[in-house]
Amino acid sequence: MNDRATIAALEAEIERLRYRVEELEALFGDDRVDPLRALFRLTRIEARVLSMLMARELCSHEGIGQQLYGLDGSDRTRNAHTVQIVHLRKKLQPFGISIETIWGDGYRLAPEAKAKVRALLERREVA
Repeated sequence: MNDRATIAALEAEIERLRYRVEELEALFGDDRVDPLRALFRLTRIEARVLSMLMARELCSHEGIGQQLYGLDGSDRTRNAHTVQIVHLRKKLQPFGISIETIWGDGYRLAPEAKAKVRALLERREVA
């Protein structure tokens, strides 16, 4: 395995574990609300995609598929997360935040878009 594949595998495992923690917190009655979900009215999967976009320079189709569904980058998986991106774009658009498509590679949030998300979250925490 090369370094890039190792990093991708580790990132996928971290994201899987984050999701599992969310599941366990829900089972134990942890009523904390994910700020991304609350601010943009996102589903759990949309919030996970946005978190991935915030944490990385580029999210590949394969990486998104692995982290969301634990599957390879098959066409079925790609179609499923493409739908999530479409829904996420619609919810972020009113805030002036756009997800860029890097054809053949995946998706990214420009640094300016990431800064907008952070600023909105900070304003929400202060209020």
